[in-house]
Amino acid sequence: MTEIYDKVVGVRFTPVSKAYYFDANGFDLDLDDYVIVESIRGKQIGRVVQVKEEFLNEGESLRAVIRPASPKDLVAKELFNQKKDEALAFSKKRLEELGLKGVKILDAEFSFDGTRLQVNYASDNDEKVDLKTLKFDLLRNFPSVNIIDLRQLGPRDVAKAVPGMG
Repeated sequence: MTEIYDKVVGVRFTPVSKAYYFDANGFDLDLDDYVIVESIRGKQIGRVVQVKEEFLNEGESLRAVIRPASPKDLVAKELFNQKKDEALAFSKKRLEELGLKGVKILDAEFSFDGTRLQVNYASDNDEKVDLKTLKFDLLRNFPSVNIIDLRQLGPRDVAKAVPGMG
């Protein structure tokens, strides 16, 4: 199915993620503006990295931008970034207590409303690691979170996630 959109924005949720396209019709948005969108992970705040006029889309319909982010939204984003550090420290400590060698916690990310937490990790070997205990401990330690997503990253994604060269 082919659709033509008057205005589309490319939005990134993290500095190294790919840009996802959203219908921005009705909003006057510029590069580096922050917006609230509905993604497959729920409501998220992201930064506009592309603005396109007359966008031809082939495939599924684009989701719409809900609204530009307010200063209050940006403060909430900062608060969740602080909670992110707490989630990272807790996860790393808990892995050490569980004696899981060869597993590294790389990153954590809260959804815009704080009800979802994604923890990215890497393993020395390609086998799936059983982290159910960590998941339940995170749910207990962060009561506002309803969904915990533990995602194992491959070598290429690990290289993008680790700061520095790569």
